[in-house]
Amino acid sequence: MFRLPIPAPARQNALANRLSSLLPNPFGRGRRRPHRSKATIALGIPTLCGLLLAAAIAPFEQVAQAASPNVSLAGVHWYSGDSGMLDASVPVGERGWNVEVIFDVGWCDGNPATDPGGVRAVAQTAKDHGLVNIIRVDYREMFAVPINPADYAPWADQFIQCTQELNDLAKLYIAGNEPNAEDGQGGSRGISGAEYAAAFNYLYSRKGEMPGGTELLTTFIGPWSPPTPIWMKEMSSRLNGVDGFTLHTGGIRAGCTDPRQPCKFGDWWFDGAFRFYRNVIDNIDSRWWSRPVYITEFNTWTGGDAPPPSQNYLQDWINKAFEEIRSYNAGRGGKPAVRALAWFVDRPQSWPDFSLRNMSAARTDMGEEFKNPANRGGVSATATPSVPTPTPTPRPSTATPLPPGGPLQNGGVHFAGYLALDDPVGIDDVRLGNAENAELNDGSRVRINDVTVVGTPPELVEKCRRLLGLVLVDDAEEMNPAILVGEGG
Repeated sequence: MFRLPIPAPARQNALANRLSSLLPNPFGRGRRRPHRSKATIALGIPTLCGLLLAAAIAPFEQVAQAASPNVSLAGVHWYSGDSGMLDASVPVGERGWNVEVIFDVGWCDGNPATDPGGVRAVAQTAKDHGLVNIIRVDYREMFAVPINPADYAPWADQFIQCTQELNDLAKLYIAGNEPNAEDGQGGSRGISGAEYAAAFNYLYSRKGEMPGGTELLTTFIGPWSPPTPIWMKEMSSRLNGVDGFTLHTGGIRAGCTDPRQPCKFGDWWFDGAFRFYRNVIDNIDSRWWSRPVYITEFNTWTGGDAPPPSQNYLQDWINKAFEEIRSYNAGRGGKPAVRALAWFVDRPQSWPDFSLRNMSAARTDMGEEFKNPANRGGVSATATPSVPTPTPTPRPSTATPLPPGGPLQNGGVHFAGYLALDDPVGIDDVRLGNAENAELNDGSRVRINDVTVVGTPPELVEKCRRLLGLVLVDDAEEMNPAILVGEGG
């Protein structure tokens, strides 16, 4: 979520940071640590003795464990220490997620005895209360990742120090935040998907220098400036390796108050509210569909001058959002699973109008989801309703079902599909094989099981094969997607 930088108070000492975790509002930014001197220091103890000492100590070193598959979907960004929301009967490490932030990679010095920006204290509290930490590490304040390749190596050096310093508290690390807004130039430039992928690929190539079990996650652009899922496609298709994806999704708009329902907004071809996350996932390159997705920021805000959650939150909205995620996971097929849905924010310091501490209805609903057994047990959890809610009456379908492999009756229909606008080559000929719920006379969606592409570059074949929905061109012109020509057969 796009945010203005917050003045950093003076960094507290290690003891004060530890004590601060007991206070109601423990979060505070630390002062950036000075870089270590590169001077060489002669050791008074032989190197062999040092190695033996390290080997003796290693078995007692505290390290964070890999996340259990049973961790609850529920999470928060900046946990406040409000353990009353959590289910104490659930094993530690399975009660949900907590997202913390290193706003400047230079805060880290690799020493677990120090506290980078106060993050160690609050992450320790979250871990002690049974949550799994995800640490976001920004290149610089309001700067997601370096753009200049010459900056990759020193950035990765410091990023590695962050993973070493916090190894006892976290295994999951996000590289940066909202690259369209946090570009080091106030959002005037943006970081393209290709630029982000290049930086991430360098970082991932050095993962072997990080503690065992470290997982590196990509970030995603802010969903409102500009809101387009195509950035994910541009970025993920260029990755050489990745352990998971993070993203932020939308909230409430006029006429879009149920997160379980699609939201048509303006001339956007993608969802204008909570289900935006589905469009983003659809654009993850299929090579990475086995990797999980973590939604690290969600609430009822939709950006700009839209009202904050303190003004527009509706009772049970959070519960419906979790029901929607469970529904997606239950029917996702081979697509990436969503492992976390974290409310932004819990601690009220920086964003009081978003804080669960300041909104009793939202806090109650979030607590219900932390304690909801339907959110546990991995991504196979079924779409069990969180709370009794009215079931919306579905619109009657005018679609004409086709038998598997049946021909399209009129033999030649133009469709529009969700393809990138910058594709260098268009689709000329698509043969629809197994079509179901097809409708050729109005703008209803067409669901297809298989697509055979004729006369097009191979790189577009898989893209077309993954299309889940097509609409008639006449009703899709406002969406400006690439055009497909369907031939019966």
